[in-house]
Amino acid sequence: MIYPNSDIQKLDALKDNKEKSGIYLWKNRINGKLYVGSGEDLARRLREYYNINYLNKDSGMLICKALLKYGYSTFSLYILEYCDEKDLLQREQYYIDILKPEYNILKIAGSSKGYKHTKEARAKISAALKGLKIGELNPMFGKKHLEKILAKLRGKKRTEETRAKMSISKTGYKYTEEARAKISSAKVKKIEVLNINTGERTEYSSGQEASNSVGCSTATIVKCIKNDKPFKGIYKFRKIDT
Repeated sequence: MIYPNSDIQKLDALKDNKEKSGIYLWKNRINGKLYVGSGEDLARRLREYYNINYLNKDSGMLICKALLKYGYSTFSLYILEYCDEKDLLQREQYYIDILKPEYNILKIAGSSKGYKHTKEARAKISAALKGLKIGELNPMFGKKHLEKILAKLRGKKRTEETRAKMSISKTGYKYTEEARAKISSAKVKKIEVLNINTGERTEYSSGQEASNSVGCSTATIVKCIKNDKPFKGIYKFRKIDT
């Protein structure tokens, strides 16, 4: 599951992951830094992150400091996988080892919660760490793994332009306003997104990338630009000529 804008998609994230156990990832889209965690009930765990009092209380955690500093709108939230509760720490450790998340101060899964690993678990973790190759200790190694993992989560998707054209060709209808908007957006090379609340401007290489960042469709971006209205009263879009 992917939530490109964890602010706008907060309710979706909580609803989708109610009573599900698994591994989650926070990604700061400004600096690329990551945090990996796990939860027996992901919705309950995520709800803590969306609680400002909790963030202030646990401000010693880098991820809490970052969420307070940058705001939820600059973070993307990923559910890396769902798994049985008994496998949570093992799977969390797996992602910590390969992604090298910068916001994870402690590199042993569960240690921040006071969990004590059994001798068997410690032996497995130790063996896994010793088995890492020199290249895997390089910080960029984790970034390469992240790209593969996120690509797998996204799956293979057709472009907005292709999907719109195929849909129309199958029905035999003329282009609808929405379809034209999708095609127009797909052709846009670059989009600038202005956060009216913070004044932050971010440039994206495509309409699809910009739409993912704020949690809307590319058709919505085209309409907002056409009507000169900000999305959700927060995000204002502008085409960048190249």
